[in-house]
Order: sequence, then C-alpha cells, then structure tokens
Amino acid sequence: MKRILTALALTAISFSSCSNPPAPPPPAPTITTVTATAAATTLNANATTALTATVTGTGAFDSSVTWSIVSGGGTLSATSGSSVTYSAPSAIPASTTVVKATSTTDSSKSANVTININSSTFGSTVTGVTVTANKVVLREASSSTLQGAITGTGAFDSSLSWAIESGGIGTLSATSGSSVVYTAPNVSAGKVVRITASSLQDATKKRTLFVSVNPMRGSIAAGIGHSLALKTDGTVLSWGDDTRGQLGDDSNLAVKTSPVFVAGLTNVVAVAAGYEHSLALLDNGTVYAWGKDNEGQLGNGAPLLDQALKVQTQISGGVIAIAANGTLALTSGGQIISWGSDAFGQLGNGGTNINNPSTGTVTGAQNNNVAIVAGTHHALALQADGTVLTWGDNAIGQLGIGATTPQQTAPVQITSLQNIIALSAGYEHALALKSDGTLLAWGRDSEGQLGDSTALTQQSTPVAVQGASEITGISSGDYHNVALKADGTLLSWGDNRQKQLGNASTVTQPIPVSVSSATGIVAVSAGIYHSIAVKADGTLLAWGRNSAGQLGLGGSLFGPDQGTPVSVLLGANRIRVP
Repeated sequence: MKRILTALALTAISFSSCSNPPAPPPPAPTITTVTATAAATTLNANATTALTATVTGTGAFDSSVTWSIVSGGGTLSATSGSSVTYSAPSAIPASTTVVKATSTTDSSKSANVTININSSTFGSTVTGVTVTANKVVLREASSSTLQGAITGTGAFDSSLSWAIESGGIGTLSATSGSSVVYTAPNVSAGKVVRITASSLQDATKKRTLFVSVNPMRGSIAAGIGHSLALKTDGTVLSWGDDTRGQLGDDSNLAVKTSPVFVAGLTNVVAVAAGYEHSLALLDNGTVYAWGKDNEGQLGNGAPLLDQALKVQTQISGGVIAIAANGTLALTSGGQIISWGSDAFGQLGNGGTNINNPSTGTVTGAQNNNVAIVAGTHHALALQADGTVLTWGDNAIGQLGIGATTPQQTAPVQITSLQNIIALSAGYEHALALKSDGTLLAWGRDSEGQLGDSTALTQQSTPVAVQGASEITGISSGDYHNVALKADGTLLSWGDNRQKQLGNASTVTQPIPVSVSSATGIVAVSAGIYHSIAVKADGTLLAWGRNSAGQLGLGGSLFGPDQGTPVSVLLGANRIRVP
C-alpha cells in the first residue's frame, strides 16, 4: 500500500511540472506618429484635393483620426476617416488653409497639412484667356455654346465672368463658369454681338468673341449710281440714277437726287442693290425685283425686259436673305437660290455659263448656310460654324482657294477660313470678318483694296488687313471697302478717286484709314463708287461719287462728289437699325 501511494504522488508531481505557465498580459497600445498628406497642396479657388492620414503605433492601436480645419477657409467632406476631400474657398487674393488630422486614441498625436490657395508665393499669374464657340453665326432664336479657358502659372484662379457688351442683344445662360450658352433674340436686322470672358483673378486678362446674329438682313444698300434704305415701317426709299428703273418709284425714269418711295412695297425686311437693279425681301419670304433685266437678274422667268415697277421673282416664299450684283437668295432651310448672269459660273449650278431669268438651286451647297454675298462675278456663302463656300470667276484668285484657276461652277470650300462671322465681295476681291474682330482679304489688289500692304499684289489666299481690329461689319464696293468698328466709327481703304473713302482726300489708300466725322454708326453699305451708313438714331450719312444724285442730297443732278460724310435728305423718315 505504501508503494502505491508513493507512485501516485510521483505521478501528480510529474503532471504538475509539465503544464504551461499563464500568458503575460498584452502590452498597452501606444500611438507613435500621425502623418497627413494632400494630393495637391496648391489649389485654385473652388478646387478640391484628397487628404489622407496614416497612424503608426504599437500594440492593438486604433488607426482612426478626426479631421478639422485649424485656420483658413474651405470645407471638408467628413470629420473622420482615413481619407477626406478638402474643397478650397473662392479666395482672392491668396490664402492659406491648415487642416489637422488627430488620433482618436491619443489626441496628443496629430499632424497638419498646409494648402495654399491662389498663393502668390507660388507665382500665381493669369497669362491669358481663350474663348471658343461651336457656332459663331446664328439665326433668330438659335443658340451657341461658348467655352472659356484661362492660362497661367502657379495656383491661379481659373474662374471666368461673362458679359454681353453694351448695346448687345440676346442672353447668356450664366454670368460665370467655364461654359455658358448664348441665345439670340428674334431680330429684324443683322447685328454683331460682343461677348467678353474675363478672369476673376485678373480683370485685365479677357477675351472678346464676336457673334453674328441674323446677318442676312440689311436695311441699306448702295449700287453703282443709286441707293436704297428700309424704313422702320417696312417701306423702302430709293434715290439716284433711275435710267433702268432701278428706283422702282414710277415709269418716269428720271434721276432723283432726294429719296422717293418704291411703289407698292410694304412689309419689307431687307433690301439689296445690284449695279442697276434692286431687290426687296418681304416678311412672308417672297422676293421682289425691279430695274435692269438684260441678264435675267429680275428672276421672274419672263423675257428680258427692264422693269420700272416691282415684279415678283419666281420664289414663292421661304427666303430669309438676298444678295445682288450676282443675284442670290437664301431659304430658311439653308438652300441657296440663284438667277441672272452666269458668264463666269456665278450661278453655282454646275452648268455651262448660260444666263438664266428663272431661279434655280446652287449645286452642292450644304443646307446649313446662314449668309450669302455676291461679288460682280463670284459669290460666297457663310456656314453656321464659321466656314465659307465660294464659286464663280477665279481669274484673279478672288475665290481664295490658293490658285488662280478658271471659274468654279459649283461651290468649293475656302479651307483656310475658320471662325468667320461676316463676308463681303467686290469686283474681284472679297473680305472675311473673323470672330476675334480682325479682317482677312484676298483677290485683286490693284487699288489697295486688300488693305494688307503698299505692294498692291493680288492674293489667291486670305491675308490679314492691317490695322483692322474690333470690327463688327464690312461692305465692299468695286475697288474699295468700308468697315464698321465696335465703337461706331468707320475705316475705309482702296480706290479713292471718287472720294469714296470719306477721308477728305482723293488718294488711294492700301491701308485702312478713318472715315472723317463718322460716329454712332450701326450699319454701312459700300456702293461701286459711293458709300452710305446708318446712324443709331436712324438717320443716314453718304459720301463719294454723286454724279447721279446717289448721295441723296437734293439739288443739282450732277452734284459734286463728297469727300466727307454728309446727311441724306430724309426729312422725317427714319431708317431701320439693327
């Protein structure tokens, strides 16, 4: 029995000696560091950046943090979490924001991240503003999307403000933002609108975009020896040479040195003057013509016979624009209709140079045309996106396509032209107004009508007109041009032998000069040897050749040429203004 008890005791001692000691208690968690970083530490106003916090420590530490803005402005997307978004304020001038990440376990452990907003210490400078538009030529009530962008260095503010300049029409969808929508109103006459995008950080950095609204409707027109003007009540005045019935007032083909009414015309929305014939567009889309008809330019499909009173063309309706010299009409569907002379392919019908008193469609012109102009033997069409089609005679490079090849009997694109808002055409040259307010010219330069230099060298591709800026309207005579500036003054250049430049001289000018005493102008039309302009109050000025009373000054039939603008004798009549 004693042996058995001894064995059991030894066995108990053996089991006790083989068991594991208890585990020591875990060490207390300790936070050692908190770090905070920003994806970007230099921000533009209103910009955002991601903030990230990392916590290190020993033991079973809690890695969560709380976020707070210690100083400065802006907002955080959350007050906790390993990552949050910081949004900068609209801070101008420069400011600094400090954001703090604090350990939720040990508030004594934290880290700051500093964010500079528009910080001048980082070389924040706005260097420029650019503006683009998907449409630079608009019809009534249509819209264009404008995009603006700012270039600069450092943490510059990329915010833009938008404004329609004084005297403009239409509306903007917003006054700030990188993109806004401009909507044109319903207007009865063409107008170029100035829209300016300015940097909020540096208001001296801005860019003006010119948008043409309803450019197809003109209230004045000058021919070779006669003039037309549309009154506010929709009737038409005419004066000057009437030997071919181009005044349309009666069958007495006598020169009129003072304005008379075109017989039987009401509800007119646009007028156009050719060499010795005239056109009027009515508000119902029909077109009337009168005057010389030796090449079918009256478009009534009848035997060629001059008409001293208006006749309706074969176009029954749907027209929104007219042009004379060559004879064209633009429909609301964007189609171009032509009639009359085709000696140089100016009808654009792909035909065989046969004059046509009946109206026909210009071949291959896309249906997004928004404006048309007719030179003597060539024509141009403007597209809504600012591109240009042309056709007709090209012996002097007046089509602008980079060659002096013979005529083009169907439209071709002038590939070098973009962002064009208006066109004009003379005898063998043409002009294009860009959306930045500058001018291009091409074709004949025998009298300096291209305005590019004193070299008087013809150009088959567009060249810049010197000294022309802030231009809102253009018109071309045979060998001279007149341009309207945004401030209501006028420039002119080219042939000046009949004083048609209006600068009190008879010296040809190959570079633009100012038209004397012309202020408050809202529209201009250059005739073959004279020019007329509408003032904001609906009165008229005229200058240049007056051999047939085309200046409307009354008195002697062969009154002297006028080297500076003089007032047309309108009496109580007032002309429709844009």
